[in-house]
Amino acid sequence: MNELKLTLINGAFTVEESQKIILDVVASKIQFHEKKKLSALIKNQTLDSFSDERIKNLKRSMDHIKSELSVLTAGSEVTIQCDIHIKINHPEA
Repeated sequence: MNELKLTLINGAFTVEESQKIILDVVASKIQFHEKKKLSALIKNQTLDSFSDERIKNLKRSMDHIKSELSVLTAGSEVTIQCDIHIKINHPEA
């Protein structure tokens, strides 16, 4: 198994910048699951309950982030550290 690490975000941002960065990343994940749901419906005529639940959780997270950041003053700084850890599992030969 190979392991990789990608530092996606690492820095300090204004409240507005941090909200945009975080919400764009989460929105991208929501869009991924929406496409996955649609694909399962079209190809297999099945519902993707995992994606449904994931979308709900991501939307709740977006609301929570918006709420937390909305109380910060304009001069506040938000530090964001986001690493992606990737594990590659090779199939048994």
